[in-house]
Amino acid sequence: MQENLNCRLPYEPAALQYKTRVAEHIANIRWNHWLKVLVGQNLKLVKADEIDFFRAEDKYALVAWHTADGKPAEGLIRTPLKELLPQLDPEAFLQVHRSVLVSLEAISHVVRGANETADIHLKHRPEVLPVSRTFLHHFRMM
Repeated sequence: MQENLNCRLPYEPAALQYKTRVAEHIANIRWNHWLKVLVGQNLKLVKADEIDFFRAEDKYALVAWHTADGKPAEGLIRTPLKELLPQLDPEAFLQVHRSVLVSLEAISHVVRGANETADIHLKHRPEVLPVSRTFLHHFRMM
């Protein structure tokens, strides 16, 4: 019996192989650090760490950011939020509503509302962003 415990399997179990492949894939992902944003007729490169939030608007997504001196700015991108979210660092951005992605760095505070919803107040902007019931679990520890 002791001999059986000490022997090693000649192969890795499928679950371990899968976990290893997923970990390697995540380690190789490169998140977008810059986004090309349309501001009027101009194309502007915006650093991901300056972005406060994204909001879906028809066929576009509104990108709201703050400049180096703290002034708010906005522009548009043609990428839907569903395609944009996997390109962003999950440690930095969070979906809080079906039409809103927010930067965790941009959050000043969160106020719980009625009917299991909440509102996000931002550091650099006057806008208040909604948190839907679906995504409220991110803020349950409050």
